[in-house]
Amino acid sequence: MQLHLAVFSVALLMASGHALGLGYRTASDVQVVDDTCIFEGTSVPTGTSVRQETPCRRITCVARHRTMFLQECPNYSCPARRCRMASRSGPFPDCCPRPVYVPRPRLYAD
Repeated sequence: MQLHLAVFSVALLMASGHALGLGYRTASDVQVVDDTCIFEGTSVPTGTSVRQETPCRRITCVARHRTMFLQECPNYSCPARRCRMASRSGPFPDCCPRPVYVPRPRLYAD
């Protein structure tokens, strides 16, 4: 049964459209009360997720294992000079910074 819950949790995270290993980690410093994980002051019922804005992440409780899955923003880089990282707001993943193209300034009017 424990293995089924772990497999279900991973499948749930992958079904959200994100690849496992990109921005995922686990936290084991979780307190469990009445099948609810308490992590960094946030209560999350087992098997559910909370999308946060600060810090920008989604946390999912697996109370049976006293573990939280944390999905954080992927690390993007701007390889071109005309690229910058744009800050965003809203709950995860809307709050994740994204690379945006910066157009060249126009020197002359058409």
